[in-house]
Amino acid sequence: MKYLLLALAIVSSSVSAEYKRSDFGGWIDADSNCKDTRVEVLHRDAIEITKENCTIVSGKWIDKYTGIVITDSNKMDIDHVIPLKYAYEQGASLWPRATKVAFANDFNNLVSVSSHINRSKGSKGLSQFLPPDQLYRCIYISKWVKLSEQYKITLKDSDLKIITSYRPTCHY
Repeated sequence: MKYLLLALAIVSSSVSAEYKRSDFGGWIDADSNCKDTRVEVLHRDAIEITKENCTIVSGKWIDKYTGIVITDSNKMDIDHVIPLKYAYEQGASLWPRATKVAFANDFNNLVSVSSHINRSKGSKGLSQFLPPDQLYRCIYISKWVKLSEQYKITLKDSDLKIITSYRPTCHY
C-alpha cells in the first residue's frame, strides 16, 4: 500500500506540471529535404501549389473543417487533430521528449485548416469541437480514435461519448 501511494504521488506530481508547447518541440525536417513539417503538410493538402526551392510561393487549399477555399498560405494553420495540450493533460506529460516531438510532427495528426478555425478550436476535445463540415466529421473522429490508440492517450468520458454516438454512421 505504501508503494502504491508513492507511485500515485509521483504520477500526480508529474501530471500537475504546467503544459508548455515548447516541450513538444517545433516543426522538424525529418527527411532533410529543406521542408519542415508545416510545409510538408501544406504541400500534401494543396489542390494547387507553386514553390521556389523550399518556400511555398502560392497555392490553393480547401479547409478540411469548413470546406472554404483558401489561396493564401499565411491564412492557413496546421492543426493538431488531437491538440497537444489535450494530449498532455491526458497522459502525454509522462512521455519522453522524443515521443512528444514525434506526436507534434505526426502527419496523421496534422491537417491544413484556416487559421481562424484552428484558433477557435484551440485545445478542445471532441465534445467541445467538431468540424462544421459534416462530411469531414467522420474522418476527424476516426483520427481521434486511431491516434488515441496509437499513442495510448486516455480520452475524456465526454469525448468517448461523441465517438460512441458517431460510431453507427462513421464505421471506424
